Amino acid sequence: MISLIIDVHSAGSPGPLESMMPSGLEEIISFPEEDIFIKADGRYMYRVLENIYSNVAKYALENTRVYLDVIKNQHTVVIQMKNISKQELNISA
Repeated sequence: MISLIIDVHSAGSPGPLESMMPSGLEEIISFPEEDIFIKADGRYMYRVLENIYSNVAKYALENTRVYLDVIKNQHTVVIQMKNISKQELNISA
């Protein structure tokens, strides 16, 4: 396990994950100003984020916003992505 810095966008240019976002979806990003360090395997972390972006690309309603929030708590970091799906989801809460 290594320490990773969570950097959603570098210098305003999209990275390899963000380039997966189809046109017609507007990405709204919110994250703390300070660097965030986590201990994780970089390869697995990339695969998790790649899967999330892939699902958004497949299931998001066209011409909607995708919200990406990086939230730092006392001992955890939450990476949260929200959007409206093309079809109604049948998920019990």
